[in-house]
Amino acid sequence: MEEGLFLLDKDLNIGSQYSLELKSIVGDKNPANKNFIELLENKVDNSILSAAKDYLDLLYDENNDESMLLELNPLIEVEAKISRQKKYLTFNFRRVNKPSGRVDQLISIVSDVTKEVNLARTLKRQEAESKRKMEWLLSILNIDPIMLKEFISSVHEEMDQMDECYHELKTKSKKLELIDSIYRSMHTIKGGARLLEMEFFADLAHSAEDVISDLRTVKNLSDNDLKKLNKQIQLMHQTYDELKELIDHIGKIHDQFRPKRSHEHQLLLNTLDRLVKSLNEECKKDVKFDHKNLEGTTIPFQRRLLIRDILVQLIRNSVYHGIESKDKRKALKKSVKGNIKVSGYAEGNAYIIQYEDDGNGLDTKKLLDKARKSGIWSKKEIDSWDKDKIAESIFHAGISTAKKVNLTAGRGIGMSIIRKKLEKIGGEINVSTEANHYTRFKILIPLTKDSEKS
Repeated sequence: MEEGLFLLDKDLNIGSQYSLELKSIVGDKNPANKNFIELLENKVDNSILSAAKDYLDLLYDENNDESMLLELNPLIEVEAKISRQKKYLTFNFRRVNKPSGRVDQLISIVSDVTKEVNLARTLKRQEAESKRKMEWLLSILNIDPIMLKEFISSVHEEMDQMDECYHELKTKSKKLELIDSIYRSMHTIKGGARLLEMEFFADLAHSAEDVISDLRTVKNLSDNDLKKLNKQIQLMHQTYDELKELIDHIGKIHDQFRPKRSHEHQLLLNTLDRLVKSLNEECKKDVKFDHKNLEGTTIPFQRRLLIRDILVQLIRNSVYHGIESKDKRKALKKSVKGNIKVSGYAEGNAYIIQYEDDGNGLDTKKLLDKARKSGIWSKKEIDSWDKDKIAESIFHAGISTAKKVNLTAGRGIGMSIIRKKLEKIGGEINVSTEANHYTRFKILIPLTKDSEKS
């Protein structure tokens, strides 16, 4: 027989006669006369064994309907550790009755169903994987191929940066700076994914941010901390590789494809309009986005992604932090509809962006409180700040006025990323604000690469 066949008496002892296969299945060379529950101790979870004993006691009670009890059997596909191997076993029991009707013994059969269980789990994983890939496919099919290509390139660039920083973490003394750099890259990936409404990718990056955020508070990183960090980076690599393979299969991206400038500009505006609409719904606000003075023909092609990322971050901050709720605006005798205005034009060897929202301005009290708690500046230095200097603190990592962290805001990293990217190419960003009236940004972006820093 391929199954283990044996008898159980009322004390749950195994009979002297049994099929040879029983020894192999339960990992005991002489199971005869041994207690069934004790035989499985340390091989099967104790809670299951306790349930099994209660179940067998019920079977020995003639007042219980045997057919009804079959569904209560706890020893179906139960995980067991036999001879250091993980197996899945299924036990079935049927009554052997005396002529009087009393239960004399239980005839028992145990089967090794490891192959069947593993196959079923593999099929289930494959089914879940296929479903996940289909959801990805439906998501990316709705994205413009050009934007998708730019996103993939951006993710690849940020992951290279993360890999470089991770390897340096093992030897460099300035570990916090390297962690912050990895953090910024992950935040950038999340922002790009959200912009394209690729929520599965944004959620993954957001979870990674949670882990990295905790590591930023650790003074001396242990090997275990580095393993946690590496796990998040590798998970991002794996997801990126799967996503890129899927995109390559559908053949929507062509390296030689180059759209007209007018199409690129309209694509940018459509993206920003969609972002404002999405944030309006999420934050229950009514914000108008005025971009009629954003000159498309003068936007430098080599800076288009940077400009998009800057505007995305500023718009998110305006809708989430800056522009008040409808009720609050009404109480302040403002128009219920909030306004964001952006203009862009070429001037000399630079592209200038003027950005403004008519919200409540930067909360200088909260910014000062965050600055004092950050430990970045001394008390004496902070006490000497004027209004403009307080506003400038938003460009430092960790300084945020958000009440809670979510996918949209709260980590105080977005503006830091913008300034870092601008500084790298010799650009500038300045902010001015007035309480209950506005927040304004002026961004200078060099048109050539001459000023880029290594």
